[in-house]
Amino acid sequence: MAALAALVAAVGCGLVLPAGREVVDPYREPACDRCAGNRGIEWRASAGEQVRSAASGRVSFAGRVAGTGWVVVEVREGLLVTHGRLDGLAVGAGDRVAPGDPVGTSAGSLYVGVRLHGRPVDPARCGVAPRSGRPRAVLVRR
Repeated sequence: MAALAALVAAVGCGLVLPAGREVVDPYREPACDRCAGNRGIEWRASAGEQVRSAASGRVSFAGRVAGTGWVVVEVREGLLVTHGRLDGLAVGAGDRVAPGDPVGTSAGSLYVGVRLHGRPVDPARCGVAPRSGRPRAVLVRR
């Protein structure tokens, strides 16, 4: 995993992560592909809050898995950003999104995960703030 972390540092993700939100379930690196862990970060959110894309790219998946909405953005080949715990979806597969574009509404929390060449990466290693220096929230209260 150290080599993967070095690769992430080298390529960067350009993720815009929530600021000032309570983390309810932090990233926990799994010991193996099928081992327990949390392959992303989950933040507290209110049901119905608008969820905005954390990355720029093409939506490779937008749909429901086990009754929960998920949107996966392919940032570039091999780099995927997953937005999860969604109630409503605002995008479909093939759509292009930029950071801040609406992707759906929260079902009560927000999950963001990053995969590089199929391996989970701590999203906090990919997070950046906009050039203004102020963090941009992924969730926006309506």
